[in-house]
Amino acid sequence: MAVLTGYANERTDVLLSDGWTIRPISDPTPGKEGTAVTLPHTWNASYVKGTYYNRETMVYSRTLNVSESMFRNNRLFLRFEGVNSVADVFVNRKTVGQHKGGYTAFCMEITDYVREGDNDLEVWVSNAFRTDVLPISGDFNVYGGIHRPVHLLMTAKDCISPTDYASQGVYVHQENVSRQEAELRIETVLSLTTGTEAKQLRLTMTDASGKAVAQRTDAVSGGVMWQSLLLKAPTLWQGRKNPYLLSYKGGATRRRRGN
Repeated sequence: MAVLTGYANERTDVLLSDGWTIRPISDPTPGKEGTAVTLPHTWNASYVKGTYYNRETMVYSRTLNVSESMFRNNRLFLRFEGVNSVADVFVNRKTVGQHKGGYTAFCMEITDYVREGDNDLEVWVSNAFRTDVLPISGDFNVYGGIHRPVHLLMTAKDCISPTDYASQGVYVHQENVSRQEAELRIETVLSLTTGTEAKQLRLTMTDASGKAVAQRTDAVSGGVMWQSLLLKAPTLWQGRKNPYLLSYKGGATRRRRGN
């Protein structure tokens, strides 16, 4: 797990499950309100497996309230765990971005699209047949909808990036592993808006009890940081017999001048 430390605000994750409506994009009725839904959702829920079912474009809408405290000195992101099959995201009628593929997560920054107070959030979702989005065919229905949770993320101006394939931005590479020791290379993807000066990245590896077993701190030198950790006598993962996992925490901190 990656957490941001050393700033006025740590990362906040708000689940956006309620407050959504849905309507067909083909409905021309001006001012018509959509049907209230709760995420996760699909408009094909009443269908059984078969050949004929709705493959169309639907519009998911909701109001996104951004308070002054959320807006000040922070960055805002929308993280979608899954939208089937193509999603176009709009904030205040401006295009934020598009994602193709119904079974992969994606994350988009909306900091420059929102304003303090109420904001209009729309996601145009299509499960229409198209040759540039997999699967092209199969013995299953391609149900349309925002079928996995949606999150509003709030970070500091400098953060571990949430937009790298919607991951936590931290990748652990095993170099050499034995019962005696494990050599690890940790790759951390940063998103910096104020440069690298006076910043540090701290890594901490903890065991199952929460005790730190390895730690290091390095000066930030760029958008992608590589750091090495050495674990003595690691507990090796043995599937169902002994599914032991270590935990990772990484944080970016500012160095105080003069220290």
